[in-house]
Amino acid sequence: MWRLLTNCRRAGRSLGDGSLTLGLDQASAEGKKANPAALAVMEKVSGRHVVRGLTWWKTTSPAVALDKITVVVKAILAAGKKIKVLNIDASNEVMFARQVQTALRGLCKVQLIKGGQKANYRGEPVMMKVFTGNMLANAFEDHTVDMPAEKYVALSPDDRNPCAAAAAMRRAGKTPPP
Repeated sequence: MWRLLTNCRRAGRSLGDGSLTLGLDQASAEGKKANPAALAVMEKVSGRHVVRGLTWWKTTSPAVALDKITVVVKAILAAGKKIKVLNIDASNEVMFARQVQTALRGLCKVQLIKGGQKANYRGEPVMMKVFTGNMLANAFEDHTVDMPAEKYVALSPDDRNPCAAAAAMRRAGKTPPP
């Protein structure tokens, strides 16, 4: 936890004046092969989406996960930055997402995004999770996302899944190995 807090303080000093958005995908399964939870901090700078922080963890304790999220949010705020919104994938972990929303009330806006939730885009109904996922994928395809150096980002949590890793590399503008 101390290393996470130290890294957050350091990252807070490197943030610019752009709009900050956080995204959380909380893991709903446990075990060696389960996907980890992930928290991303993105800043909008001159039309680009800059990933300023990216962390993941595996825990079976909602209290530990909430503590990690709170540490990141408070470190950003302590650096004098404002968080536009924390978007949480609440498709499976609705109760935990609501717990985070309650705990962060007064610190930042928390928006819960459920898999089947509908939104209205240009007069057409769309599923919110699909819409936000497409927005991110489009930003990658348009090469307007700046990611940390490759050694800091795992392309796939399961390195035995070459298709997922190759797709992630293509989205990041890199050529996958044959």
